[in-house]
Amino acid sequence: MSAQSPASMSLMEQELNQAQIREIFTSFNRSHQRCFTDCVNKFDRRSVSDSEKNCVANCVAKYMNTTQRISMRFQEHQAMITGGGAVAQGQGK
Repeated sequence: MSAQSPASMSLMEQELNQAQIREIFTSFNRSHQRCFTDCVNKFDRRSVSDSEKNCVANCVAKYMNTTQRISMRFQEHQAMITGGGAVAQGQGK
């Protein structure tokens, strides 16, 4: 396998970052759409009711908290695999 140039590595890193950002936005939009679908049921008025707003806010908060916890556990797992187990054990408890 040949060594890659710094420019090639930089381009691959940029593409990876862009893909991660797209995935974050896609996940964010999907969660909001699901919460809206689950919480907003009446369309006979012009505004969203307080209970619907609260439902969406709680739903999104739960989703974000769960996503954050999964991400933290994944990072801890990756740190343990790469030999940084001592660092990972002190976080996220």
